[in-house]
Amino acid sequence: QGSTARLQCTVKGSPELHTTWFLNNNELSAGGRYVISLKDGVSTLEVQDLTLSDSGNYTCEVLNESGCESCSTKVTNEAGQQKCDAVLTIQEPARILDKAASISVTAGDSATLQCTISGSPELKVKWFKDGKEMINHRHTMSFDSSIATLVVERCSVEDSGDYVCVASSEAGRDQCSSSVSVKGWFSLVFIHLIAACFSYSGSQ
Repeated sequence: QGSTARLQCTVKGSPELHTTWFLNNNELSAGGRYVISLKDGVSTLEVQDLTLSDSGNYTCEVLNESGCESCSTKVTNEAGQQKCDAVLTIQEPARILDKAASISVTAGDSATLQCTISGSPELKVKWFKDGKEMINHRHTMSFDSSIATLVVERCSVEDSGDYVCVASSEAGRDQCSSSVSVKGWFSLVFIHLIAACFSYSGSQ
């Protein structure tokens, strides 16, 4: 009793970070015997003139716009310095920055959709067509350098539809949708024939 205990929590995350200390789930305010500071990524709680009532479970809560994390340690009134070291990473929810554009392709060609995704690892990406997850062997999916790519090989008219990219992490998820229109050879030939007929009629 009568000594000083110093608790430290190493924090990491996007600014601006705010830290709050608790004793047995009761928030502590700076002043009196409590000195609270945050400097160079280290949040420090100093409890001066320790008494028996200072025994308990101390929790450091770190908060920013993306969410919060906490760590805790038990403190006793033995002489000397008590220290709690924890690296807290504030998780950024998955977010799609650039959405895949809707495209139109000819039957037999490939269709490529791409999204730019940000967020804390580990990010997971899934693609859906008309509400069903895509697992067909003709579909190539990749996620590299924040770019999620879906390639549909040898498109047929049946590949036309709405495609959804879903990005997720432990902190949250985001999604975007786009459409793919596949024109068959028959429809293209028919369109060209109509155009040729109008052109011929106009020349008469």
